[in-house]
Amino acid sequence: MAEHPINCDCEECAEELVVTITLDDDSTIDCIVIATYPVNDQDYIALLPIEEDDGDDVLIFRYKELAEDEVEIDNIESEEEFQAASEEFEKLMEEIEDEEA
Repeated sequence: MAEHPINCDCEECAEELVVTITLDDDSTIDCIVIATYPVNDQDYIALLPIEEDDGDDVLIFRYKELAEDEVEIDNIESEEEFQAASEEFEKLMEEIEDEEA
């Protein structure tokens, strides 16, 4: 894959961008990046674990681009913030589905 920023919208990146995240117990999960998007003044990243059997468990984290090839992904601490990020993600997915229909 060519080098692109993590939030690149090109077709190649949308199909192939995979990140590895380390969980609190030091285990790792490879995830496909579904989207990066803003809510108020905070950016979020939606990830789909590759090894999920049902394919329905999307993970949402705080997201910050530090440098061209370096990002920071943090847990969302409050239920209110998670709810707002989840609702925006659902709206984004509905918009994409509407465009494809």
